[in-house]
Amino acid sequence: MGTLEFIGGDLFANGKNVSEDGTESGSNENGHWTKFPDGTLICRYRSLVQSETPTSRAGIFSGTNQSFVFPVEFMNGEISLSSASVNLGGFFWSINNTPIKTGVTMYPLSTAASGKGFMGYIATGRWK
Repeated sequence: MGTLEFIGGDLFANGKNVSEDGTESGSNENGHWTKFPDGTLICRYRSLVQSETPTSRAGIFSGTNQSFVFPVEFMNGEISLSSASVNLGGFFWSINNTPIKTGVTMYPLSTAASGKGFMGYIATGRWK
C-alpha cells in the first residue's frame, strides 16, 4: 500500500504530485515530468555538465554529443523536442537527433571555439 500526504497544499501519492484534475508530476535524476489526464506528457531537463565547442566544422564549432534519458518513457517516438541552452561564452546552442521514446542525443554548437554552455530540452508527446 502506498502513502498519501499533503505538502504545501498539494497532494502527493507515493512521492508523486497528484492534482485534483488527475495531473501528475515529479522528477528524478533524469529531469522533471508532467502527465496530463488527456495523455500528454511533458519532460524537461537541463544538464549540469558544461559543454564546450572546440572542433571547427565549416565555420561552426561543435563539441561532444550527450545522450539524455527522459525521466519518464513516452508511449512512442512521436515527440516534439525543443532544445535549450544556457550560454556561457560565444553564441551557444544545441541540436538533436530524432528523439526516441526513451531519450535523445544532443550536440553543442557555437560561433566561437570558446563556446561554453549547458544543454537541455523540453519534450512533449504521449504517455497513453
